[in-house]
Order: sequence, then structure tokens, then C-alpha cells
Amino acid sequence: MEIKEIKAKPFVIDTLLKTKGYKEFTEIQKRVIPLALDNKNVIGKSATGSGKTDAFLAPVFNKIDASDESLQVIIIAPTRELCAQIYQNAMDYVSNDERIKVKLFTGGFERKKDLSSGNAHLVIGTPARLKDVLVSNGLFDVTSVKTIVLDEIDMIFEMKFLEDIDVIMSLLSKDVQTLAFSATINGQLRHFISKYMQSKEIIEIGKKKESSVTITHNCVPLRGKSRIEGLLNLVSNINPYFCLIFVTKKEDIESYFKAMRENGYNVGLLHGDLDSRSRRQVMRKIENFEYQYVVCSDIASRGIDIEGVSHVINVDFPIHLEYYYHRVGRSGRANETGEAYSLYDEKDLKTIRLLIEKGLEINNVEYKNGNLKELAPFVKERKAKKVDETLEKEIKRIVNQNKGKNKKVKPGYKKKMKEEIDKAKRKRKREIIKADIKKRQKERAIQRTKGEL
Repeated sequence: MEIKEIKAKPFVIDTLLKTKGYKEFTEIQKRVIPLALDNKNVIGKSATGSGKTDAFLAPVFNKIDASDESLQVIIIAPTRELCAQIYQNAMDYVSNDERIKVKLFTGGFERKKDLSSGNAHLVIGTPARLKDVLVSNGLFDVTSVKTIVLDEIDMIFEMKFLEDIDVIMSLLSKDVQTLAFSATINGQLRHFISKYMQSKEIIEIGKKKESSVTITHNCVPLRGKSRIEGLLNLVSNINPYFCLIFVTKKEDIESYFKAMRENGYNVGLLHGDLDSRSRRQVMRKIENFEYQYVVCSDIASRGIDIEGVSHVINVDFPIHLEYYYHRVGRSGRANETGEAYSLYDEKDLKTIRLLIEKGLEINNVEYKNGNLKELAPFVKERKAKKVDETLEKEIKRIVNQNKGKNKKVKPGYKKKMKEEIDKAKRKRKREIIKADIKKRQKERAIQRTKGEL
């Protein structure tokens, strides 16, 4: 389906083709937009950077009646940065129909100013702030809402916003259209789906590639060093254009940031506990490429569109394996190449093997005297051999026979016992081979019979 073929208003088509410069739909857009235009409830599961923002913005703007001043669309996202990006994208549509009013409600803005806002057709915001604006203060009549969009809904639930979403959803019309987008579908999300979306279409864009082929995946052994030492050794050997350094635990982020700064690196800090002013300053500096490195939590791996990332460093592996792809997916975008480095010790080997089993080619490397050295490749864990209970029972009988408690041990009994065990093994091997031959003969006979019939 071409963009011109969708049943949408001219200003929506113009926004996609002219303002945004689309030549064709992405896979998620191709699947979601026709359903959303047909007023279906949709759950979309796809990777970051797949174009899902316009997959929901195009149909919701098409649905807005600019002549009706009531609130018609609510869009909820987990972080203020993601809300700001959705708002910026939404303003592309507004530029082609200036009658439509869009308002942004997130932390970091004056609450009094928010509560004195005029009417809006569409509101975008974080769960807590929207609950404050829509429910606690009743700034808008939510019974007129036609569509609600929940972006990165799994992250919304992980950040403990389920109660806020529940309160907002309970006030909406039973006929409201729900569009939800997620990287994963967990237990909480399944409960939400069963509660609010009895009728729905689930669109899952299969991962043709678990990670972009333009990204090189490297794992670097710590060899007894601390992770801070490992990080400092790694960054002393690379010279990225712009590098994101991911740390899983928020309480550890500050220590890595301080270590980088104390060693003279141009580094920024980004995590969910920063105050509003600090986060806005960091994002502005990131957009202006004023940092070479940013130490961050997984907040930067989901939804936030950071351009120009040449390198990603995982100080540790994320708790959920899915987040590895979100992290490294920040680099290697728009057909650019990217480098991903992950520090590891023995306890991380299981995670590395899981990534390899999912199809990633991971290099085992380290830097020595400024030179990149390739180490022995990672191998999959060997599966334990299946125990042959018949043989084990026979070996146990032989041992007991030759080494009984009340039996007088004769000279050379060990040699004799080994010979008997070897003989039992050879006999058992012949039995297995014969049984296998009989099984194959029987299978061939069955196939011949079927063929004759």
C-alpha cells in the first residue's frame, strides 16, 4: 500500500509525504495505520526506530474534528523526553492544519501554567501529570475522548504507573479506541489487555535481524579488574564520535560518571532521577553534540531519539535481555556503522551465550598496549550427555562383584574389573547399533508400504 492510497485527509497525506518526506511506509506503519483508521483497537510490538510514532499519529490526526473544541485524543508516554519527541512530531501535522490544538503536559513545566491552559483537541503527557490535569483538576472533559494511545506501555508499567493509567482509563467511554505500543508483552500488559481491550488486533513485527548488521558486537573481559577500571581502559583505546555508556543500576551511575569526568573525559549524565532542569540541559547538550560520552540508564535506550551515536558501551548487561537490543540499537542507525562493547566476567557468560544463540555474532576482544587483540571465540555450552541407565546398571554390578565388602580382594582385581567394564561397554554399543538398524529397517518398511498403497 502506497501512502497516497490510505483513506486519510489531505493534510495527513501532505504531512507524511511533504513535511516528513516519507517515500513509503515502514512495516509497522503499513500494518497499523489501516486498522487504526478503521477504528480498531491495536497492540503494536516492534523495535525502537521502526516508525511507530507516525503509525499512531497519522490515524489519530485523521480522526480529529477541528470544528469541535472538545478533547478527542490522549497520548501517554513514560518519560518527559519521549513525550517531547512525540509533541515535536505532532506539530508537523499541526503545521498542515493549524486549527488543531495540541498541548504537552509533563514534569518540568509550571503546574499553574498547565492548569490554566485553554482547550485542546489532543494532549500528550506522562501518566502522573495527565492524571493530575485530567482527573484531579478536571481541566478537560474526558468523556469526549475518541482515542487513547499508550506508547512504550511495558516501560510505563515497569515505572509503576499502572494505577495512574487505570484511573484515566476508567473515566473514558467504553467505545474509546485504544492503541498500545510495546517492545515486550509481559504479565501486567496481558492483564491490562484483558481488562480494557476485549476486541483487538495484535501486530508483531518480526525481527528480521535481532540487531542491525551495521553494528559490530564486542565483548571485553575484565580479567579481575573492577568495572570502572575496565571502562577507563576501554575508553582510553577508542575515540568515538559520540558514545552512550549504559549502566543497569541507577545507584551506580554517578560513580561511573565521576570516574570519567575525573579522568578528563567530556561526559554527560542522564537518568530518571535528575531534576527537570538538569535533564533538559543534558538533552539540549546531547542534541548540540557538546558531549563525547554520556553515562546513562536504560531510559536513553527506549524511545528517546539520539542521533549520531557511533559507539555503545555496556558497563554491565541489562537484567532483561531485550534491553540489550534497545541499547545497541542507539548506534548503527540510518545505515551508519556502529560499535557495541560489553564488559564481562564469568557470571556474564550465560547471557553472552544466549545472545549468540539468538543469532548475534559476538567478538571476544581486548585492548593490549593500544592494539585490539582477538581472543578465543565464545562457544555454546555443551549439553550434558544422556545417561545410559542400562550401561550404568551393568557397570555398578561389575564394581560390586569385584569389590564387595565381604569379598577377599585378589591381586590384579582392578585390571580385571576394567577389562569387564570395557567389555560391557562394547557389548552395549553393539546392542544400540543393532537396535538402531532395526528401527531404520522398520521405518523403511512402513514407507514402502505407504508408497505401494
